[in-house]
Parts: sequence; structure tokens; C-alpha cells
Amino acid sequence: MEDVAREVIDAPIDAIRSLEYCGAPCSPSELIAEADWATMRHARSMRPNVWLESQILCSSTYDGSISHLVAKGQERTHLAKIFAAVCHARLKDPEILLTIYNISEDDEDDVALEKICRVVTDIGYYGAVISSLLGVAASFKTNNYYVLFDIGNPFSTLLQKGRFATHTWDVVSLFGAYDDQLPKDVRQGISEWRRAILAYCNTGEIPYNV
Repeated sequence: MEDVAREVIDAPIDAIRSLEYCGAPCSPSELIAEADWATMRHARSMRPNVWLESQILCSSTYDGSISHLVAKGQERTHLAKIFAAVCHARLKDPEILLTIYNISEDDEDDVALEKICRVVTDIGYYGAVISSLLGVAASFKTNNYYVLFDIGNPFSTLLQKGRFATHTWDVVSLFGAYDDQLPKDVRQGISEWRRAILAYCNTGEIPYNV
């Protein structure tokens, strides 16, 4: 674990995006020992390392915002029609998913993109965390905690300010650099979130029931 921490500290900050660095130091390592760690099917049968006493898994309610950024960068059009076509080509019952997320081929691109990103959130992030929790549930040696982060991002560059708990905002909020941009009614929630996570990192204990 010291090697992983050192690699993160020594990372070339200016090149993190171009290197697609996110998560790279942890896989493969003793933290995530297998190359197939990212699949939900694998996660359901995965067992944690024997030395792992506890862990916190976290996802945000709009983690799919990462796909929003990608799609905007590519300037694609007719998103709902393309997404529906992919669903019909790949899924056994595509209409079930399209109905659940109220996706219509007539949706304007911005409307469709928000809905598609909710699919990405639920399947790619929330579903992945739940699968991981199910995978480690058989271990009586590892205590597992799940945090669902739902405090809106205070920035308004691409998405409506305060509406979405976007990808990685949960991590950024831990450091407190943008507390002054948050509405007063959510600052206490951010503060409690920060205290809980930092206390856990320091003591291994959750200061209150999560």
C-alpha cells in the first residue's frame, strides 16, 4: 500500500488527464489484485484481501456525469435515437430499460443526455458498488460501509448548479476548498461527510451509523 501511495504522490499532475490515470495505481496491486476487477459479474464472486478489516464504498447520485462530459466533447447528435438503437441491438428486453428511464427517440439531445447519464449512473456506478458489496458479504472478517453521496455540485460550467451530485465531486468536497460556494443549508452535510470519512481513515471507525 505504501507503493501505491507513493505513486499517487509522485504522479505528474499536469499529465493526469492525458495518462487516463484515475485508478491506475490501485490496479493491479494488493488493493485490487486481479485485472478483471472492474466487471460486475466478477465483483459478485470477489472476496476481499484477508488483511482488509473494513472498507467504505461510495458512489454519487449522478456519477454518470462523466459520460455527459465525454458526449459534449464529441458533439454527437440524435442521442436518444442512437441509444435506443444500441439497446435494441444488445438487450433482450430493451423497452423495459427505455421505459424505466423514460427515454424516447423524440427527446432533444440535452434531455436525452441527462437521462442516458442516469442509466450510466445506476448501472456503471451504483450497480457496480452493490455488486461489490454482495461479493464481500460472505466475508465475516471485513466490515463494509456504503455511502450514497447526494449533495449538489456547486459549479455551473456544464450542468445546472447545485442540481447534480456529479462524478468525483464527493472526493473534491472532502478537502473543503469550495465550501464557500455551497448553499448554507448543505454546508453542515458536507462538514459531517468530511468528519466521518477522515475519522474513518484515521481510526478505522465510523463515528456514527451510516
